[in-house]
Amino acid sequence: MARLLPLVVALVHWPGPITRGNDPPDVKKELAKLEGVRAIEAQMVAGKDVAKELPLPSMRITIKGDTLIRGNGGVSVESKIAIDPSKHPKAIDLVTRLPGGGSETAVGIYALSGESLKICYDATGKQRPKEFKSAEGSTVVLSVLKRPK
Repeated sequence: MARLLPLVVALVHWPGPITRGNDPPDVKKELAKLEGVRAIEAQMVAGKDVAKELPLPSMRITIKGDTLIRGNGGVSVESKIAIDPSKHPKAIDLVTRLPGGGSETAVGIYALSGESLKICYDATGKQRPKEFKSAEGSTVVLSVLKRPK
């Protein structure tokens, strides 16, 4: 029994991903704050402002529970999100199912300030950004979202 104690302690304190349905109250409260529809106000991809290239005014991001939907009225993409509001900056993971099976995970950070939500993520899922910045040549996407008036 004494040899099993370290294993039990390690499993109880395992810093793994947050599981669905068992979200701690602070995660549920934070997800509730994120809920709603927002328009993309600005977007940087690999250090370039793509606002001129994309139809940003018609694109909407909808968050409901642990689901994030990106769409423009016709085509939409759905991702499951997992957040950790105890991290600094706050952490977000977006898992998107791909057509034909499989999924892609993007790891990122987010900040909520009033009606504005910033999400910055590495599209490859390799490394979580440490700051809200998309450097030239990187795989980092920075989006600024705002609730429409």
